Parts: sequence; structure tokens; C-alpha cells
Amino acid sequence: MKKTIMIILVMLLSITKATATIVELPLDCTGQYEFLDTWSTTFNLEDTFIEINNVYIDWSGELEGEKVVIIGIVDTQFVVNLHRIDPFDYIGRAYVQGGEDTYPDSESFALQSLFIDQDWSMLLDGDFRIKVWFGNTPHRINKRLIILPSFSNGSIATATLVFDGVPVPEPATLMLLSLGLLFLRNPRIKTT
Repeated sequence: MKKTIMIILVMLLSITKATATIVELPLDCTGQYEFLDTWSTTFNLEDTFIEINNVYIDWSGELEGEKVVIIGIVDTQFVVNLHRIDPFDYIGRAYVQGGEDTYPDSESFALQSLFIDQDWSMLLDGDFRIKVWFGNTPHRINKRLIILPSFSNGSIATATLVFDGVPVPEPATLMLLSLGLLFLRNPRIKTT
């Protein structure tokens, strides 16, 4: 009987660990953007995951290229930063670039951009901020990396922040595991 219960517990634990969940957070950042326009909001994932595997933004919109006197035609970009409420406590970044190949027309995009430079364990504790901004891509001029002012526009039609991770187990699952462990710890007493 104990063997059967142990096998069931191990199976439950493996099922709980292997099940991943996708949580989608729709972002209200749609609309037209000009050079260095930003949008931001806060969010909290405190009781959603015990582990986060990936974070990405699923978005669509358009980017206009920019004609720069010194360089020529360049891409513009949307950049998304994740950070704690303090903007210097950086967690990750995703971006999309375009517009140079289709200049003077806009270039459409519809893609999922994976966040880079991250430690997702930080997202499990407290409030965070996501910030979206529009601007030119950085370029090297005279050995210095600079972003030149832009007079182009970009637009975001849809945007959803997507988290892929292991969810916090449901209370019923935790209760079942606790009862099973309690049963294993206290074997039945034989009565005569």
C-alpha cells in the first residue's frame, strides 16, 4: 500500500513540475509614436509562477525608415525594457528594427520578440515596470555610438507580454500531497 501511495505521489510531483503555463498580459501601448515617445505600466507576477522560463512580446505594427544626412537611410526601432520600479534595476530587453529596406514606405512587423539579458527569478518577487519607446537604431560615427534624432514615425497595432513558466500549484494539489506525506509518516496502528 505504501509503495502505491509513493508511486502516486511521485507521479503527481512529476506532472506538476512538467506542466508549463502561458500567461498573457495585453499591453495598452497601441498607437502612433514619434522619436523618443514612451509608454509604460507596472505589473506583478508574485502569485502566478514558481519558475519563469521565457518572456517575450507578441506584437505587430509598422516602422518608417529615416534618412540621415551623415549616414543615409537607417532603421528605426521599438525597444521594450523590463525593470523593477527603479528604472536602473534592469531585467531584460526586446526590440524590433526596420524601415530601411522599404523607405520611404513603412515596413510592417508581426512577430514575437524574446527578451534578452535576463534573470527571470527577479520577476517572481514584487512590482515591475515595462517601458516601450520608439527611436532610431544606434550608429557608430567617428568611433562613437550615437542615436541621431529622428523625424520618422512608428506604430504599434497590438502588443501582448507573454510569460512561459511553471505555475504555482493549486491548493487542492498541495493538500493532496500533504495528506499523502502525512499518511506515509504515520502508518496505521494494528488493533487486536
